[in-house]
Amino acid sequence: MPASATPEVSRRAVLSAAFGAAAVGVAGCTSSHARPAAATETLAASTAAAAQLEPFHGPHQAGVVTPAQACQLLSALDVTATGAAELRRLLDDWTTAAALLTSGKPVLAPADRPALTDSGEAVDASPSRLTITIGYGPSLFDARFGLAGRRPAPLSELPRFANDNLQTAWRGGDLVLQICADDAQIAYHAHRQLLRLSHGLVSVRWSQSGFRGPQLGDAAKPLTRNLFGFHDGVRNPPLEDSKGLDNVVWAGGTDWMACGSYLVTRRILLFTDGWDDVPDDEQQRIIGRHKQSGAPLSGGNLTSPLDLAASAADGSPAIPLDSHVRLASAELNAGAQILRRSYAFTESSPTGVQAGQMFCCFQSDPRTGFIPIQRQLSRSDALNTHTQHVGSAIFAIPPGVRPDQSWSTALFGQA
Repeated sequence: MPASATPEVSRRAVLSAAFGAAAVGVAGCTSSHARPAAATETLAASTAAAAQLEPFHGPHQAGVVTPAQACQLLSALDVTATGAAELRRLLDDWTTAAALLTSGKPVLAPADRPALTDSGEAVDASPSRLTITIGYGPSLFDARFGLAGRRPAPLSELPRFANDNLQTAWRGGDLVLQICADDAQIAYHAHRQLLRLSHGLVSVRWSQSGFRGPQLGDAAKPLTRNLFGFHDGVRNPPLEDSKGLDNVVWAGGTDWMACGSYLVTRRILLFTDGWDDVPDDEQQRIIGRHKQSGAPLSGGNLTSPLDLAASAADGSPAIPLDSHVRLASAELNAGAQILRRSYAFTESSPTGVQAGQMFCCFQSDPRTGFIPIQRQLSRSDALNTHTQHVGSAIFAIPPGVRPDQSWSTALFGQA
């Protein structure tokens, strides 16, 4: 993430200070019980270390409802393996490696490939809340690996939307690896180890690194500001609302995707130069929220519901008919909801810096989540003048794994 190197140093410093404050709090509580100093320091250190670990095993994959980390490395891959056995082995190797990496341990070289020992750039470093999330694209379920009959019904190629300007280089993929951490080098290290273990069985189709600004809100509903200066994720279900997450994020049913999810990615260019020429009051009408507070233009505060019937002083809708939040709202889309987990990016060019957003959203079914929302937005969103969608992909995110399972288990069935 070259363009974000300086902000990320600041971000890591803030996170380190927070972990340090947590450790001081623990020491302060225990000292009143005359705990020996060495034991206090050990407890503080272990508490701080635990705060930087995200569990790998569980009913759901980490990196979906995990509070968003500072950095993302998102890669779509094409599988070049020649058969199901090679793909299964790759997924097994990746599962073992991911469990080690997310716990802060080095990757072990396979017995038949001793040169693939860990490359070492994360030695003695914190795992920085590293998560590694895998997903499968529609193209994986063809005749190559005997998976055609296992493609879940919601996993179909996305339709073309009005105003799309999609580039082939930023579309599709057999697999996706979403790697997130609070440190860019930790994310890169994990990505590097997994690709080294692929041993020529995959090729990178596209890859995008991203960053998030300082966290706003609380842990249950973490927010950030996008590069247009407005709050992102205001209407996400709270991460502590298990019922809401079951309804919005996790796939139901009894097939192999139960407890999984579906990821839609859209690579969006943000034309910040033109946006900066738009007065703040007009920006607010385009978005439908106040820029500073995040409150909807219909009144209230950041968390207030949208009042789509409210009128402005001149009798026009308080939240304009072509505003982004109105057109994306569940109220206007038959209840459609998604969990947004997006990252910003910047790219240098001879003419300046191009800003963008890697829009990522998770849902139980894209047919009733992202697709109806994007149809509304693509037709008449006032924000379309200032953005362009150039990349698009969809992936099935399988459920989590137990320690005795592999990412291949759900995909191929128990061996």
